[in-house]
Amino acid sequence: MSEPQEILETIYRRATTNIAWSFVDDNEMSQQIEYIARNLKNRAGVRLLMSCLLAKIHKPELDVRKPYTEIGSNDAFSGRTYDEQYITPFISKYNLPCNNTTAFLTPALRNRNNTLTKDFNLVVVHHNFTVLFSIYWMMFIIIVFYLSTF
Repeated sequence: MSEPQEILETIYRRATTNIAWSFVDDNEMSQQIEYIARNLKNRAGVRLLMSCLLAKIHKPELDVRKPYTEIGSNDAFSGRTYDEQYITPFISKYNLPCNNTTAFLTPALRNRNNTLTKDFNLVVVHHNFTVLFSIYWMMFIIIVFYLSTF
């Protein structure tokens, strides 16, 4: 498999070349994905997704729900390492609208050792966070499926 930097560059080229094309046929799902992509208030979540997706594409045997080495299983990985070593320079290079710092140091994500599932309560907050987290996972599944077709 390609190195993480190469993977990011390939995805960026494909995305910018085919910017008007959408692989999502479901209109409601497409709107939810667009909301996440364009909402500047959820950038830490976007970095989390980018890090986990990159890890999965780089090493398909990894479980994207386990971005913490403390989980201790063979399919766990350091999401923070992917975020800081690969996502940070990529965001900076293309001036992408994301947080300047790793998602894994936000209060909801630091010091975790649990598998992230849609039922795992990161932080007790209002309903919108739960909805947003569910949308993230739906978006994540779609992106992984889409990228696996390349």
